[in-house]
Amino acid sequence: MAHVSEDRLLLFVLDRTLANDADAIERHFGECEECRERLQSIRRFDEALRDPDTWAAAPESPGFDELRRLAENVATEDAEAVLLLAEFEDASAAFLAWTDLPSNPDYHTGGIVRALCKRANGMCERDPRYALVLAESAVAIAAMLPESAYPAAALHEWRGEAWKEQANALHHLGRFDEAWTAIGNAEIEYGGLKHAGIGQVAVTYIRAVLLYEKEEYEAAASLAEASSAAALHLGSIDRYMRAQHLHGHIHYRNGDIAGAIERFSGVLRYGEAQGSAVWIGRESLALGNCYLLLGQLREARDSLLNALRSFKSLRFEAEIARTDLGFARLLFAEGARNDAIVRMRKCIADLISFRMVTDAAIGAVYLAEMLDATGRRREVPKVLTGVIQTLARAGKITTALTALAYLRETAKRRGITLEVASHVRQFINRTEYQHQLLFVPPPV
Repeated sequence: MAHVSEDRLLLFVLDRTLANDADAIERHFGECEECRERLQSIRRFDEALRDPDTWAAAPESPGFDELRRLAENVATEDAEAVLLLAEFEDASAAFLAWTDLPSNPDYHTGGIVRALCKRANGMCERDPRYALVLAESAVAIAAMLPESAYPAAALHEWRGEAWKEQANALHHLGRFDEAWTAIGNAEIEYGGLKHAGIGQVAVTYIRAVLLYEKEEYEAAASLAEASSAAALHLGSIDRYMRAQHLHGHIHYRNGDIAGAIERFSGVLRYGEAQGSAVWIGRESLALGNCYLLLGQLREARDSLLNALRSFKSLRFEAEIARTDLGFARLLFAEGARNDAIVRMRKCIADLISFRMVTDAAIGAVYLAEMLDATGRRREVPKVLTGVIQTLARAGKITTALTALAYLRETAKRRGITLEVASHVRQFINRTEYQHQLLFVPPPV
């Protein structure tokens, strides 16, 4: 066995279960003195980091009092922010009220900025529009914090975090150009720190996600790898796993389903070890879609059930709807065709209610396929016309409408082939973030 790589060695030290070949690594340590010494060096460093004496500063240490005062001030501000923001606990009532915060000097504190960023991060997957309002308020308030009241490093950190959360929300809304600008502003702020650390890891990761959505897979994979390595070096396993999850999607988009399954399975093991419903749900849904594509229906069912349980425990309604879309496809593949059609109809209605119109349109294409395959071709134009009208009402006047109209006319004339449906689905998925694309029918 060759020497254990730095990445695998760090994973082994941080959590043995993260190393897929932990037993082989341990056997190698018994045979290789060099790797054994590297292991002990990392463990000594890790123990030093955990030892409180390492961080104990002498009373006369320069800056010690300043750091202590900052820590006390942060704790006080955080407690005050909780009280100040208590009136906005009801998200539905507070949505517009957040936009007024920057105009009120009472909210111009670092504690408010930190609280807004934390709340924005938690809302991104549930309601990215709401998360964007929170992040924009955080950016505005952070810019107004006086340099006389806070250390420069703290201001750079908080401003960078606010811009990062704004980029995150914009990404979830599909506003990629704006997200790219926001993450650039975050990078500038983190660049003002002596050691940017986790902030720069987040910047690199978000850039990788944006490139992935733009279908620049090679560049996205390169940045994901850089983010992964940096996160591992800093001991941030959760951020390391985010990069691994993105790698899985890159493999999936490139048609390497086996590679995608390997990545998603690794992250799922981590989620199960941590007892994280978010990771378990996210990876189980990804694996369910992989197994559906391969026709491995039993594995698909187990994964989708796992995802559904997790998302229901979290009350992630949008992700529940996405999982239901997978279940409808599974039922159809298993032969329960009428049940599948009923479930897909409900799923489309749920997705529309969540304003996830692109997902709804993709579901409509699957439904059109199902109806066509079961001899209910006459229903197809009505279904697609309804979705087209919904897209138009939602302001989605894009070439996705052209693609759906083409599918509707094709269904009327000669029926829907697998190739045509797949072509239209892939195109609609791309228009979510690439609004300038022009639809070209598949070759006949």
